Amino acid sequence: MKQLIISDKVQKEMLTDFMIMRETKGLNEQKDRKADKKKR
Repeated sequence: MKQLIISDKVQKEMLTDFMIMRETKGLNEQKDRKADKKKR
């Protein structure tokens, strides 16, 4: 039972990290697009 709780907690942490990573990547892509427009 303890193992299940730990893995569930780890899973949630991993999911949160993934969400943050995806959000950060999305923001970086938006910045890149704005930079491209300035170059043109």
